[in-house]
Amino acid sequence: MSTDITTTQPTTPSDDSGQVMLTKDQILALPSDIVEEIVDVPEWGGSIRIRSLTAAELAKVRQASIRFKTNGGGDFIFAEQEKRQFEYGVVEPKFTKEEVNVLFHRSAAAWRRVMDALDRISGTSDQDRREAEAAFPAGGRDGSD
Repeated sequence: MSTDITTTQPTTPSDDSGQVMLTKDQILALPSDIVEEIVDVPEWGGSIRIRSLTAAELAKVRQASIRFKTNGGGDFIFAEQEKRQFEYGVVEPKFTKEEVNVLFHRSAAAWRRVMDALDRISGTSDQDRREAEAAFPAGGRDGSD
């Protein structure tokens, strides 16, 4: 009878790095790692609550920001990525897609303040966007409507 060693062996330091290796059961038993934060937005006269995106939400954000062409390739729509990230990440107050679009057309300083905080707590960066833009150069659609 065989035993799954990944769940039955105690955690031990790895031979080469000295770091403790976790089992899958230990990882799956961890409490939620979603981070919430209050962000002061002086341009709006107060604060909002944001949370980090899950991997599934981040994948949806990225998927929504690429418009695939029928002849192959695709366009990266930066505006769509930011609007979707805002929609998922801002939890209080909660905004509809239409309301997010209204805010997208207001103060860039306020928008950037919120997006920078969402990027920081979700582990995303400008480098991610640059890589997406390089892989899928924009084809004239800016997603701003």
